[in-house]
Amino acid sequence: MTSQFSDFYASLDSDPLKRGKQFEYFVKWFLKADPEWSTQVDQVWLWDEWTQRWGADCGIDLLFRHKNGEHWAVQAKCYSGGVSF
Repeated sequence: MTSQFSDFYASLDSDPLKRGKQFEYFVKWFLKADPEWSTQVDQVWLWDEWTQRWGADCGIDLLFRHKNGEHWAVQAKCYSGGVSF
């Protein structure tokens, strides 16, 4: 899996701002497509898509509504191609 993620990371734009935005779109897709997360996530929004946002990004990149009705804030960072948990 690490080599597949490294390949994906290498395909992102070299500009850090563009790469970060591309990664946010990936995280949105991942939360809906991953077999584990998709059982928990009802809906996902990028910060700019969320109608209840109160201003600029402020560190929140995405929000999702859990299937139990709670809203979760997500911060997606894309600084290097390595995978760490």
